[in-house]
Amino acid sequence: LESYRTTSLNSPEIAQALRKANLAPSGSWDVPKLAAAAEGSNLTIRRVSADWEATRAAIDSAGSKPPVGVSLDLQHASNSLLPWTYGFLLDYTFETGGKKIARIMKARVDADAAALEIAKARWDVRTAISLAYVDRLAAESRSKALANASVALAAWEEAVKRIADAGQTGRFEELTLNRERAILERDSAEAAKQIRNADAALAQAMGLRTLEPASISLKHLPAAPPSPPSLASLQRNAALGRPDVLSKLAAYAVSEAALCIEVTNQYPDLRLGP
Repeated sequence: LESYRTTSLNSPEIAQALRKANLAPSGSWDVPKLAAAAEGSNLTIRRVSADWEATRAAIDSAGSKPPVGVSLDLQHASNSLLPWTYGFLLDYTFETGGKKIARIMKARVDADAAALEIAKARWDVRTAISLAYVDRLAAESRSKALANASVALAAWEEAVKRIADAGQTGRFEELTLNRERAILERDSAEAAKQIRNADAALAQAMGLRTLEPASISLKHLPAAPPSPPSLASLQRNAALGRPDVLSKLAAYAVSEAALCIEVTNQYPDLRLGP
């Protein structure tokens, strides 16, 4: 928890994640760079990555042989100088029914499911970052437009003041200026609130402190959007590339492998002992 509270864009974990993606920590930020930094700061990604490492280690342990049993039994010999002695006994277990292969297959599908959880977590984080990124840029653009409107309104007020000094204005111009100034102040406060909300959403998606994204500069979106992919490509990616869909298939494979283990456990093992 303390590490989460103190996580910043200058942390060693984020610097290492950016170096792994061949990105520099300085300069402006875009969605791919923010997503790469989240690899070192987002707790969900780090947790599922640790789970995946654990499942990979389980593959090696699943292929190990049953341990050899060792026991020391107290024995009595009537024709010995020391009638009481210990007997050294070994107990060998030979698995039948393909238990070892079933365990290895179960460990492998567990690793595949854990890898898909990483992809799903990255997808969710990138989606949240993209939404906050667009909201931040839109709020900044609105704030700049309102700042320009404030300059124009100030020029209007100055012109009305000069006309008033000449005795050629009335109450209607003053009321109109006051109304426009109130609307502008309200919209400016709303734009500032939208910027803060976007920064908070971006910090939550990346696992940073709330005020941390306010200090970075975001790259502007291209003037023209990229050309959309074909419908066939979208359908193929939706069926084969969505982590949430693949995770369901992986869960089915895990259940099937667990069933195979239960089937192999029905076969008794062979034990060689005294």
